[in-house]
Parts: sequence; C-alpha cells; structure tokens
Amino acid sequence: MQEFIHFATIADLLRFFGTGPHQHLLVAVLDFSQVPQQQNVKLSADFYSIMFKTYPSNQIRHGRNPLIVRTST
Repeated sequence: MQEFIHFATIADLLRFFGTGPHQHLLVAVLDFSQVPQQQNVKLSADFYSIMFKTYPSNQIRHGRNPLIVRTST
C-alpha cells in the first residue's frame, strides 16, 4: 500500500525533502534529481505546483494521439 503525505506549506515540502530553509514564503524550486528518491509515496499539497519533466519526444501523448515535438535548428 502506498503512503499518502499531505503538505500544508512550502516549508513542509522542503523539510520533507531535506533541502534546507526556504528563501521565499511563496516560491520554491526543487531539482528532484538532487533529493532522495521516495518509493510508493503519493503527495498532495494545499498550494499549486508546476513540474517540468524530461520525456523522450516519442513518448509524449495528448489523449490517444502522439504529440509531435518539433525542434528548431
């Protein structure tokens, strides 16, 4: 069974990942490659989050259709 963790504040999130004190009350940037891996954990929060993920371009889908990513050269 997966553990469910809820964060009420950004400070709680940073404390959980052990990244040290925050520099701003409303904004935090985490590099998930630099924090310990959490297995079988679901997270929820009382604040908005934006995450940027790296995916191979042939694995991105919008609904059932593959999304074609064009890069400019």
